[in-house]
Amino acid sequence: MIENKKQLQEYLLAMRKAVEKAGYLYSSRNSSKGALLAESEILFSYLAKNNCDVTLARNAVIRENILAKRTYQTRKRCWAVLHSRYFPNKFATGLNPIIAIYKTDPSETMKRGVLYYHYATSDLFTYDATTRLIYSLIHKGFTNISPRIINDFLDSRAESHPEINNWSYQTRKSLISHYLSALRDFGIFEGKARKRIHHPIVEEALFLYIATVLRDCGKSSRDILASDDFKLFLLTPAEVEIRFVEAHRNKRIEFRKSGKIISLELPWETIHDYIKTLG
Repeated sequence: MIENKKQLQEYLLAMRKAVEKAGYLYSSRNSSKGALLAESEILFSYLAKNNCDVTLARNAVIRENILAKRTYQTRKRCWAVLHSRYFPNKFATGLNPIIAIYKTDPSETMKRGVLYYHYATSDLFTYDATTRLIYSLIHKGFTNISPRIINDFLDSRAESHPEINNWSYQTRKSLISHYLSALRDFGIFEGKARKRIHHPIVEEALFLYIATVLRDCGKSSRDILASDDFKLFLLTPAEVEIRFVEAHRNKRIEFRKSGKIISLELPWETIHDYIKTLG
């Protein structure tokens, strides 16, 4: 049981500091290895089974080579990327909700959705490209996606993110390629050579996971309902509201909306308590 809700809130906010902190820069590094789905699966399964801390997990990746990588440098690079995405510094791993998910028996869709959610909220470029560009395109009826479209998006963001202007052509090309590949692996795109936007499956368990993370981050009912986090899964505000209504009908939560009055009550104390209801 997580006794200190304040500490949990700090941890969850640290996991998503890229989208919470004003003035955060776009990075060309977090997306540099793509989704790393198989590697994430091995790492979080290891953490869930062994109840170990980050130091021991690092040793397992780099020294014991649980990811089965050929070179020491590749192991170090994989660990650096995964650590940056999923583990805030100076916090105990016991607060990490992804490890808690892996201690249950989640569906593959749930695991992939949780990993994608935290991947996207740990990287501002990924978050903006998906919630601003991809979300807009799919709801305008466009499904085909190409490197040129992502490159044009970067150009459009250069004024508010001048760090983009310092990137080389190769850096931009690599970032775009890894972004497209990662979102394909996470189920937002489909196709290899030619990618198309794909509506992912959002199970009720995943939907309420996102809502609970937002609640535990201190968001109000109104803020949760309007959160751009749901756009990561291409859900419109109307669809988000419908999903809350459905969860209410399924007696999972209490949700009421009347004009400007919104009431959302999640019956579990923390995200960790919610995860226990899934097991």
